[in-house]
Amino acid sequence: MQNPNSSNFSSDSNSKNNCNIPKEIFAQVNEIKNMLSHCGSFDCDGSFYYENILNKIKENNLLKEALKNDNDICNVIKKGVLKEVRNLEASKYYIISNLLKELELNQSDIEIINNLIAKEFAKVANNYLQIAKYFSSDINGVILEVQQGLRYGENPHQKATFYKTIDAKDCSWKQLQGKELSYNNLLDFDAAFNVVNALPTNEPAVAIVKHLNPCGAACGKTLLEALVRARAGDTRSHFGGIIAFNQKVDKEAALAVIDDFTEIVVAPSYDEEALKVFENKKNLRVLTLDFEKKVKTELRSVQGGYLLQDVDKGAHDLNEATFTSDILPTEKQMEDLSFAWALCPYVKSNAIVLVKDKMLIGTGAGQMSRIDSVEIALWKARTHHHDPDGAVAASDAFFPFTDCVEVLAANGIKAIIVPKGAKRDEEVVQKAKELGISLLFANERHFRH
Repeated sequence: MQNPNSSNFSSDSNSKNNCNIPKEIFAQVNEIKNMLSHCGSFDCDGSFYYENILNKIKENNLLKEALKNDNDICNVIKKGVLKEVRNLEASKYYIISNLLKELELNQSDIEIINNLIAKEFAKVANNYLQIAKYFSSDINGVILEVQQGLRYGENPHQKATFYKTIDAKDCSWKQLQGKELSYNNLLDFDAAFNVVNALPTNEPAVAIVKHLNPCGAACGKTLLEALVRARAGDTRSHFGGIIAFNQKVDKEAALAVIDDFTEIVVAPSYDEEALKVFENKKNLRVLTLDFEKKVKTELRSVQGGYLLQDVDKGAHDLNEATFTSDILPTEKQMEDLSFAWALCPYVKSNAIVLVKDKMLIGTGAGQMSRIDSVEIALWKARTHHHDPDGAVAASDAFFPFTDCVEVLAANGIKAIIVPKGAKRDEEVVQKAKELGISLLFANERHFRH
């Protein structure tokens, strides 16, 4: 056991020796520093030593002044404090707090020590939380710590902060260049990552997101071709969007990115020439992201509490869908249906997605009526010079009436995938047969609110 009275500090090497302060005071300074340094290793209650020190400096102004002017007193306290936290002696921290105030340390030093204490206790709290969750499914939650301060929230009058869980080893993404990410940027790049990562292809693919909805998505022989096609899907909305690539970004794709205004680029990696191209746009936020790490739960606040749910893992393979008639989709239509169905979970409900040649050509998002979403998706397709004839459609939830099938068929849509579950499912099936539509029923719904 460390002897608290032994001195490991010289009488004046670490202090500003004031000729008005007697040498015996410096001897006491070193004794106190030694106590503080090793307090956590004492067999007896360390709070006794803190209280003793506190009383000494209250009674002796010279001793207090000498401690205040000691160059390494802050580091010594840090060392002792950390040991105390690990001994879980919570009651001692009120005494430590009083000691810090009495010594009148710089505010920055006090904040450093307080943060050390807080982080250690947060780790302890997290350990106890995991134990509680193990014994009861009624207990849940996470311990969070600040990852990054944000200028403001969704709007300038809202405060916001980006947190990570206390036990997270590393952040799954890294910003390589550009302006600080905002609250909306964080939401949008997460959405763009989810969309491009969901696309059922090994080909080069690109997704473009605005306000959490995909406004462009396409495959191509190269990333450049995929980007050109994704932008062509909605020639208006991609401006100022978030572009996500599913492969390492090369120079050609990078040059195309900076040809237009883009807020953020997301990709698993970039080659050196691509990064040099991006340097010409200093404000462009360039992010690399681990495509294997995915969020598993979502937490939202409501009046009176919180909602916690599993993240929607996305659309299942079309092999799990049911063909409702002998009118079967072609191989090309199946590829497009798979592409459209993969996009649907990431479009705000009510959602309708139109795809042709593995390219998003029309999106109806966030409407209160499903038929409105159908009409908006068709309007957007024609507005951006896409012929919907021969395209396919996907819906995030069932068709309550036959009107959606009728309008889609009237505009040349040949195949549709939609979740089953409506009271009028059979009427919808019969209408699809009547109009020569290949109709697939999916087993799961993909509402997004």
